[in-house]
Amino acid sequence: CTTLLGMPLATTPLMKALTGMEMLLKALHDWDRCAHRGVAVKDNIKELSDIVLRWRRLELLCWPHIFTTKQKEWDSKARRWWYDFYTLVHIATFSGSKSDDDVVKEV
Repeated sequence: CTTLLGMPLATTPLMKALTGMEMLLKALHDWDRCAHRGVAVKDNIKELSDIVLRWRRLELLCWPHIFTTKQKEWDSKARRWWYDFYTLVHIATFSGSKSDDDVVKEV
């Protein structure tokens, strides 16, 4: 609990804070199971569970966007190497009787 409270909200990744909240939720469930009814925390557990559930749903909704963004990033990196790769294949294909070492030196 003190670790979660000590996290700077502005710079802590959301999933790290969410993991901390899930650990707190587990501790609250353990407390509620063993504690006297007068010190039960059922209401707090419900509120925290709703927040964790909402954030996990948000995470799942973001996955397709993350995959699309990563695919665009990989495509961009691949385009940078395309000309070099094409040149290498072209030289290797049309070099005739040159050895592999000679082809590599040309590139």
